[in-house]
Amino acid sequence: MQAIGIAETILIALDIVLGILLGLFIYQTIRKNRQAHLLSIGLIFGFVGVSVFAIEPFIPIDGLLNGKTSVLVNGVFYVLMLYFIYLHFEQVVRLIPRLDRLVIMSALLGIGLATSVIILTSSSTLPNLSEANDYAHDLSRILTFLFAMYVSFRCWLLTRERAARTEWVSLLILTIGSIPTAIANHSELSSLGDISLYEVGDLITFIGLVLLVSIYIRNPDYLYRMPVPIHDVILYNATGIAVYSRLVQNKGFESSKVPEHLMSMAVTAISTLLSESLQTDARLQLINSKNRTLLFESLGDLTVLLICDRATYFVRRSLKQLLKSFDEDTFRKLTTDDFRSDMAFEEKVDHYVRNALPYLVLLES
Repeated sequence: MQAIGIAETILIALDIVLGILLGLFIYQTIRKNRQAHLLSIGLIFGFVGVSVFAIEPFIPIDGLLNGKTSVLVNGVFYVLMLYFIYLHFEQVVRLIPRLDRLVIMSALLGIGLATSVIILTSSSTLPNLSEANDYAHDLSRILTFLFAMYVSFRCWLLTRERAARTEWVSLLILTIGSIPTAIANHSELSSLGDISLYEVGDLITFIGLVLLVSIYIRNPDYLYRMPVPIHDVILYNATGIAVYSRLVQNKGFESSKVPEHLMSMAVTAISTLLSESLQTDARLQLINSKNRTLLFESLGDLTVLLICDRATYFVRRSLKQLLKSFDEDTFRKLTTDDFRSDMAFEEKVDHYVRNALPYLVLLES
């Protein structure tokens, strides 16, 4: 067993703290039903990578890998972590990732994994592949955190939420943490005193990760926030009747009222036209216009329509959760042809809407 120095102590401490935070994060998101699967997977890969470095003083991993532990961690676990974190932030602002960004990040992931496999399975030194592996890791790291910081900073500018400010600061720290590693990989400078630049980069990076994960532990609802205006939530049944409509607002944005009965009738007419002309069950999922997006989710004879400026993955997930959350009696009443509502029933539906879309404020009661 090799002697444990400052760098190893830092990694062991970070591994323990990150492990505790990861466990709390998974527990909180499951408890609040706010699972962000891609972010969870990314953090797990990051934790495994730190753990590999942390147990090196106790288990001769580097000897088993012929001195290629850093290739395994950086080119496999960290690259996968970064890719899934990138995908998570795409989900925050879009329904599907933007193609050009996705191609670049997927290419870097492929280069990192492919070069890692070749290096790890080869008995000879491959300097060109090692350099390509470093570039794949470093570029993935910088691009992921720059994109995430841009998304978070833009959200903070629009909403001025404290959680958004803390998030973009943590992502700024993560971006800064990528610089020492890149310098060490591509220059002659490799250490600051007795601590290598790799350890400095890892320390800064995981301070940022601890801060980032802490936000989601304290406020799991923040995972599902939507940094664009949302205007209305409408429920309508198979007859085209708007059985529930609520003007809503997410913090920092103005809302505009939509005539719910006119909207539900128009949507029903479009669905009927498509069904009859195509001779199939045509359920609308998305209607895009220049300034508005209509996002639909259906379960049985009940459809929820959310009117917003731009749809995102997490909002669609919220709508699915809303439809599944209704108890049997409420769902049956909402889907009856002779629907009748009262104040008590509307308040009951309000409760379900607040639970499924916690980032919204209901403006009408």
